[in-house]
Amino acid sequence: MNNHEAMEEVRGGPVETVPDVPAFESSSDTAERPKPKRTMSLGSLGAGRGVSDDQKDQKAYDALVQCQELHMKKILEELDLGAKESCWIWYIFPTEKAGYSDFDGTRITKKNAVELCNNESTASDWRKCLEKICDLLEAQDKRPPDDRVLPRIDH
Repeated sequence: MNNHEAMEEVRGGPVETVPDVPAFESSSDTAERPKPKRTMSLGSLGAGRGVSDDQKDQKAYDALVQCQELHMKKILEELDLGAKESCWIWYIFPTEKAGYSDFDGTRITKKNAVELCNNESTASDWRKCLEKICDLLEAQDKRPPDDRVLPRIDH
């Protein structure tokens, strides 16, 4: 199994292949040689063999809690301005699959979902974020998939 296949196995699907373009090259430099490719795993949890599913689940859960602790205040400040503008939806509405653009690979499982709801370091601010989203939607007499509060891509 090559590195690309290993990343796909850990990620649970295909990984993006993007061109590796060095900065500040002239067009004549790049026209003479083919562009190399590199693989990039979005939100992968590591391709190490011997890592159990429970360990991967715990790592994803821990990353979620850490990201909630780190970003929740900023998310609330953003919502106070009236709408979601930056990338954080997976911290407020976590699912069993890591978000494709979530570089931290955060997700929950049925086993740890209740634990997340009761987490002392995040539960209060998480609830405030959820309530603020509801308040914003109610103030506009809207509900998803209206994109004035939450962009359509997040529905």
